[in-house]
Amino acid sequence: MHDWHTALTSLQQYADIQSHDPHCRVGSALISPCGLIAHRDVNQFPRGIANDERWHDVDAKLDLVIHAEQAVLHGYLHDVSGWTMLITKCPCHHCAQAMIQRGISRVICPPYRVGSKWERSHRLAQEMFREAGVNYTELTQ
Repeated sequence: MHDWHTALTSLQQYADIQSHDPHCRVGSALISPCGLIAHRDVNQFPRGIANDERWHDVDAKLDLVIHAEQAVLHGYLHDVSGWTMLITKCPCHHCAQAMIQRGISRVICPPYRVGSKWERSHRLAQEMFREAGVNYTELTQ
């Protein structure tokens, strides 16, 4: 059994170093069925797009950013059916779609913040996970 709290803390430290987002540094990791971290990544702009002042413009950032969950799925092209996704923030419904489509069977993340502008998207993600049979686990402190 994994110490998911420690793994999540370590992943957040990685995101804090690697992500260029000044406000919301998100990390995601693919965990193989044998418990190894196969790939990890952070929220980022696409390749070839400069890490410039657009990180400080919320609208520009939202138009350009690749969420950590999608970055890790794009960066690991092997079959991940039955694998676990560890995420430092609650996933949005678009990332949930990508995880379900790739066959992720378990998602582990902190709970979403009630009242957040992302709350509707987080709730929809949870509904999609439930319907698709994805084991969704929220880690609380």
